[in-house]
Amino acid sequence: MSQLPIQTDTSAVCRETGGDIPTKRKGGSLTVHENSAYLFGGLLLDNTTAVSDLYVLDLTTLQWSFISNDDFTPRPRYFHSADRWGDYLVIFGGRSVRQNSATNAFEAFDLDDIQFFHLPSRRWQTQQLPPRSSDVFKPHARYAHISSISGDTLYIFGGQDIHDQWFDEIIVYSLSTRSWIVQHGYPMHIGRYRSTVASFPLSVEFPDTEDDTDSDIAGGTRRRQSAKKLVHLPYTKRHTSADPPAAYLFTNINGADKQLRRYLHTLVPLHDQEGDFTLDNQSRSMGGTPPPGLRFPSSHLAGSHLLVSGVTAHGQNYVFCVYTLDLGTMRWSALHLDYLTYRTGSWHTAAYWPNQNKFLILGDKSSSMTEDYTRRAMSFDHAIVIDLESFGIYQPPEQLADVSAQELGLAALKGQQYTDFELVCDDGRSISCSRKVLEERWPWLKERIQAVRRAGNNAKDRRLTPQAFRLCEPFPTTLALLQYFYSQALITPLQHSPSIRNQLMVIATSYGIPHLAALTRHAMHHDLTTATADSTAKIASICGYPSLQSRALRMVRVSPLASFDAVTRHEPTSLGARPFWTIFTHAITHVRTRFAFLAYSGAFCRERDIL
Repeated sequence: MSQLPIQTDTSAVCRETGGDIPTKRKGGSLTVHENSAYLFGGLLLDNTTAVSDLYVLDLTTLQWSFISNDDFTPRPRYFHSADRWGDYLVIFGGRSVRQNSATNAFEAFDLDDIQFFHLPSRRWQTQQLPPRSSDVFKPHARYAHISSISGDTLYIFGGQDIHDQWFDEIIVYSLSTRSWIVQHGYPMHIGRYRSTVASFPLSVEFPDTEDDTDSDIAGGTRRRQSAKKLVHLPYTKRHTSADPPAAYLFTNINGADKQLRRYLHTLVPLHDQEGDFTLDNQSRSMGGTPPPGLRFPSSHLAGSHLLVSGVTAHGQNYVFCVYTLDLGTMRWSALHLDYLTYRTGSWHTAAYWPNQNKFLILGDKSSSMTEDYTRRAMSFDHAIVIDLESFGIYQPPEQLADVSAQELGLAALKGQQYTDFELVCDDGRSISCSRKVLEERWPWLKERIQAVRRAGNNAKDRRLTPQAFRLCEPFPTTLALLQYFYSQALITPLQHSPSIRNQLMVIATSYGIPHLAALTRHAMHHDLTTATADSTAKIASICGYPSLQSRALRMVRVSPLASFDAVTRHEPTSLGARPFWTIFTHAITHVRTRFAFLAYSGAFCRERDIL
């Protein structure tokens, strides 16, 4: 598989796909499950052949495979809806084509069925639904609608009938009982051409803190501080069927005055009434740089961001663009990539890969965007893979303990309760702590303590005894590490000091403490500024976090290498028109600092390996 060239932006890579590449089509659906993307249905470009074939794209290798199924296959269709529910792919409605036996003419007709594809076995469910008379709220046949699943409930939004008349409604289907249960009106047209909806079982929440004294807006996300000045960052909440997540419905349409209007409604399921919901209009809350008029938009939730992508007119041509809405600040911004990544070629279909936090755009690098859009053609020969974390879009770590438990843990450490062990710092000072707490939350230390017990007097470890461990770190770093083990969080001002946080990331990486590593990375993203960008980029490189490093490097305003590159291109920089020897001196200083960080990391790892 060859890699196509990208000029400057290493956060987006364009690659060729391989295997059984699907033919061009319109109106197919692409749904991601784990490390695969499933393409179902569509209308071939002869406009007379609707298909019900199913392809799967291995997202790790970008190889397509055709899924053959001789047992049962649903009716061919296009502009249907497809969602993932657990281990199932749920298909509803769409339009199909048949040939009139009397006239031999091809005619379109719409569908109103629901089909289930079992992903592990790769088999369609053959169980048919009850007849229409048993479902009072069963919708009419439709196509070009949109849909979303929240918990065990499927929501169908809008769509059109065979005469292109709009259905201004939201229909609710219970996946657990396999029945239509609720129908609500909606005040505007909703269709695949101008609307999109997204829901995800993980959401970003803020800890409940008492006596909040302030709420900052920094770096695109909020931070809350309690009266005790403990820092509480956003965390990930995992939703269940009993607590389903919200769905975000975005529409951009032209009004009667031809002005583009954008609407955002949040659908919030009601816990005590199955299938019922409330709609929260957040249209007036949006700010920033909103997207232009998008055709056939798609949306995905990634961390605290709503990603909206689609095709927009650019003069006489069409281009594909991606915008993000920070749900913490409700501000739009464009996802700026290199011009050549998706502004040349034909791009139409986007997908979010949660397992790797990647955003994929499928298309054909050598095709004409304008020609393909005119035919509504979808291509699958190439994929642009975007690293979202390098743009500050990611899923924060989950909260292992609530706020009260975190503060209780800090109080226990400060009060020296149940102490039977010590961590010895590099200056000889020690901090008393509980060996049980350390063993439960630091697997590496537990393993070494057990090894010392087995060896007895023959133990070769010179830093570890049954009563103490010489960490060989400064006192503040050791205290911050213990605060993490007792609270399972980074919430103290000491822990959020940039220098301490950098050292905690090195410790977490070297000693294999993944949750601490995730917390430090989250805090670095959250507090990333031009003042901290340089040190963040260095420590991210040392610890092996290229996405964080890439984002930090973007924020480095005065970079010797970037300045040298700019001078050779005669471009202005913050260094101004300085002579070459000045820039060279800055570069040497930068390299020496880099080697100092690497030497520290190497010494740390050698110290760890002594054990």
